[in-house]
Amino acid sequence: PDGIERFEDAWQRRVEVEPSRAEPLIRAFIAHRSESPRLPEARYLLGRSIVLAARSGEFPGPHVLGVAWSSLAAGRAGGFDPALTWGLQHEIARMLDERDFFREAVARYTELVQRSGIPEVPLDLARALARRAVQDPVAREALLDEAASRVSEYLRTAPPDRRLRGFLTQADIYWRSGRYAEILPILERELGEFHGDEDRGRLQLERGKALTRLRRNDEALAVLQEAERLLDRTSGVDQAILFQAILHQRSGEG
Repeated sequence: PDGIERFEDAWQRRVEVEPSRAEPLIRAFIAHRSESPRLPEARYLLGRSIVLAARSGEFPGPHVLGVAWSSLAAGRAGGFDPALTWGLQHEIARMLDERDFFREAVARYTELVQRSGIPEVPLDLARALARRAVQDPVAREALLDEAASRVSEYLRTAPPDRRLRGFLTQADIYWRSGRYAEILPILERELGEFHGDEDRGRLQLERGKALTRLRRNDEALAVLQEAERLLDRTSGVDQAILFQAILHQRSGEG
């Protein structure tokens, strides 16, 4: 038993440094040491090794990420730290989402919403549903409606410091569904609730985008200029400048 423990401790170091080389060793242990008291930890390490390898650029595809997901779930069921296992499963869902495996991402996010208690997952699910709607024209309206419903549920209970992200997700979903006029009064109302420059700038940016789509050009330009001022030296300022350029081009063509 002491030798096995030392070997497993060596895995922990190897998983962090060489996850791809650690993975087959851990798989072999799980296959042959099913009675080990450290089996839950080994299952966690297998899931972590796959996630770390994917994080470094070796994306293994949905099937292997599914193996990692199942291994993490088994580790948690055996008593391993739920926070660590749920955290890695959240990362798996995001990897699938980022690689455009939207169907798989929606399934993973849905399980996380139902069981993990991670506060931001409903918004991740809503965005994945909206992106999946682009790929599935037949189910588009139903997917967008579900996405909007997930955001509404989130906003009903979100504390003040988490509400901005909810409104920005809501704006993104309305944008994708072409409901530009509907998002404007929501954004205008919420401007009064946020006082930081960056928070207000992001709301103004979404207002400006919606006004641009509605071809209310003069209003859109004024709002986007205000967004640019508020978002100075943040990642959002480029979008404010881009949409102003679109408006200037439109004005020149007119």
